[in-house]
Amino acid sequence: MVYFMPPSPCHSLVPSDRADGLAWVVDMTLAYPGGEALDMPGMFMGSCPPCHIHVHYRAYPITDLPDTSQAQLTWLYDR
Repeated sequence: MVYFMPPSPCHSLVPSDRADGLAWVVDMTLAYPGGEALDMPGMFMGSCPPCHIHVHYRAYPITDLPDTSQAQLTWLYDR
């Protein structure tokens, strides 16, 4: 199961009940050519020229994340 949640003080990165099988949080960073993100319509319609997109990811055990939303936001920004 995958959770997609925005980093916001009102949303927790981790469900309040950690016993639901969630074991990891994956932090992904995408690097686009020239620092300009590609637009979705252009990617789907094929109007974007071919390019290299770099993906950096790191997985964190769910047990390493703080429990409160504010502490999770700080943890996220520290990455």
